[in-house]
Formats: sequence, structure tokens, C-alpha cells
Amino acid sequence: MIRANLKQRAESGERRNDLVDLSLDAMRKKIAEEEKTGVNDDMHNLEATAKLVHKIKTDKQLDELIVVSNSIIFLIAGYDTTAITLAVCAWQLARNPDIQQRLHV
Repeated sequence: MIRANLKQRAESGERRNDLVDLSLDAMRKKIAEEEKTGVNDDMHNLEATAKLVHKIKTDKQLDELIVVSNSIIFLIAGYDTTAITLAVCAWQLARNPDIQQRLHV
């Protein structure tokens, strides 16, 4: 579902100024830099590993896998936070019937 949304937004050019747009912008930046330098990170990393010389990246760049995994984490974190908040509210109301009655009216 997330990949389909990324693909649809990339093809249509539609902008909603949300996390998906920010992620697509970061992905496009990575592709543009690879095209400009002619260096593919995977091949560069393979050569660096073979030579035991690594280039330290100061900026993290996003690819589709990172975007999808972050989206899933945000989704789960949102559900978890909401579920815990509602559970605590229900527990407090169950322990305090007078407050529950005031809220009901």
C-alpha cells in the first residue's frame, strides 16, 4: 500500500506537503546525486569494503525501503499511543464513577 502510494505520487507529481512528499524529495535528491557523480552507492560500498576504505556519509539519504519502514513505524506508534491513552482514560473512569457520571451528563 505504501509503495503504491509512493509510485502514484511520483508518477502524478501531486503534492500534499506531507511525509510522503518529503520522502520522495529525499529519494529524488539521492537519484540526482548518483546521476551527477556517476557513482552508485552499492558499487562504491563494495569497492570501499574491498579496499577497507570507507567514505563517511554525513547526511542520511532515503531509499524506498527506509521510507516504507519509517511509515510503518509511524503508523504503529500512532496506534500504540492512542490505544494506551484510551486504555488509561477508561481505567481511570472505571475507578472513579463520580467523574464518569459528570462526563456522561
